[in-house]
Amino acid sequence: EQAEKTIALFTKDGDATSTPAHLYDMQCMWYELEVGECWERERGRQLASDEGDGLLEAARALKKYWAVEQHFTDMVEDQFDFHTYCLRKMTLRSYIRLLRFEDTLRNHRFFFRAATGAVRCYLSLYDA
Repeated sequence: EQAEKTIALFTKDGDATSTPAHLYDMQCMWYELEVGECWERERGRQLASDEGDGLLEAARALKKYWAVEQHFTDMVEDQFDFHTYCLRKMTLRSYIRLLRFEDTLRNHRFFFRAATGAVRCYLSLYDA
């Protein structure tokens, strides 16, 4: 809660209740990854101490990991307009850079962390 209040100082309204929505709109993936990993650790703590089944924490972690994946999907969809723009304006150098970027987009470390975190959550739900 304290972390959310602190990061709210750097968002548009400075309101702690709308901070996650603003961070999602800004595609602030590092925040979503940290929150997802935090919920995942909380689930592990609950399971270790027999305080509960941790399903809510797993769902919250998966929601954050899914948000990161959605950002990468949005990036791919946003690039469709750039294809026609590059070909129309004959900026072939930019077009080649775009194609190379698309080839390595899902190799980004944030995508990898989100994917492995989601797999860990799904495996722990299966094992429970």
